[in-house]
Amino acid sequence: TVKGLEKLKHFQNRRKNRYLVTKEQTHKIIPFDIPETLKNKREWLRETLRFLEFRMLQRSVWIGTSAIPEEFMLDLRDGGLLEYIHIFEISARGTIEKL
Repeated sequence: TVKGLEKLKHFQNRRKNRYLVTKEQTHKIIPFDIPETLKNKREWLRETLRFLEFRMLQRSVWIGTSAIPEEFMLDLRDGGLLEYIHIFEISARGTIEKL
């Protein structure tokens, strides 16, 4: 509906203005396993990771060099997603350079 599209645009703009994308030297890998019952939150996470300039390695494994914003972590907590997500920081690149 028109009203639904307006709300969607509002939330998308709010999220994009909320997170600051800052590059770092280290890579982060973010795997997640969010249940099907939380499908909308899983899609929100994927879209947010794209905005933070992470790339998909597999459907639920993402990699990037952006810093993880504190606001993003708070949104994960408030959305009840922290138990489904892990964030790893890589200090030695190994085969990562091929990506």
